[in-house]
Amino acid sequence: MTYQHDAMMRDESMSRSLHFQAACIWPLERNILAAWPQRGARRVLDLGCGTGIITSRLGQECGFNDVTGVDVIEDRIHQAQQRWHDQPGLQFELVDEGPLPFPDKHFDLVINRHVLQVIPDPAAMIMEMVRVSSKGLYFLAEDYGMLHHMHLPSCKFWLDSAVSAQTKHTDLLIGRRLPQLLIELGLKPNVQYLSIDTINTPREYLIEMFKAWRDGYAAFLAEINEVPLERALAHFNQHIDICNDPHQYLVWHVPIVQCELAGT
Repeated sequence: MTYQHDAMMRDESMSRSLHFQAACIWPLERNILAAWPQRGARRVLDLGCGTGIITSRLGQECGFNDVTGVDVIEDRIHQAQQRWHDQPGLQFELVDEGPLPFPDKHFDLVINRHVLQVIPDPAAMIMEMVRVSSKGLYFLAEDYGMLHHMHLPSCKFWLDSAVSAQTKHTDLLIGRRLPQLLIELGLKPNVQYLSIDTINTPREYLIEMFKAWRDGYAAFLAEINEVPLERALAHFNQHIDICNDPHQYLVWHVPIVQCELAGT
């Protein structure tokens, strides 16, 4: 497992981002994951688990009884181990870049959330997930072109950034590309969307999520778009202002892509 932009992934803003993304997305995502234990999936791997916020909930709220979280960032794994050390059936492991240190079909389900967009070779990661899973794969694949509000110039900035980011081996539109990639790899994806918006999601969660994005990503977007940092900061501040204004609307459609493996 190799992250592109390693320093950015290790920044504290990433921990804040994952925390508030979980606050926004998890209430809609929980029931989707909880359906897997009903199909016999009990042992699960959370690939790129970060500090373990979601990993811990897989056992507590979804019914998995053997949960392993792995990441290549040592500080995140240490945080997870310290915070969740007394939860039964939950373990966290630091892994090296490259193949996963598990035998074939070791897990029933492998989960990949908020990771693929910063992986230089997503196909290789997917096939490694297939190798260690016996029943299925689960992806939350971000797509920043699916974030919409009432101001077209700002929406265009996301699409321009997606084009520029490809030169840095980062795919900000992986959510729309993933289903076809899975088909090309011989898998059969099932796709659904979670809609995170200013009507059904607490606005304060969205505000904190965008603040974390601003702190972690503004410099990167300014660099790849060759624009002043102030413009990239203004892009995120506009999202924050929209969420602060009860007369404006914003929605982010988040793709959830699942695959049942042959023979399950």
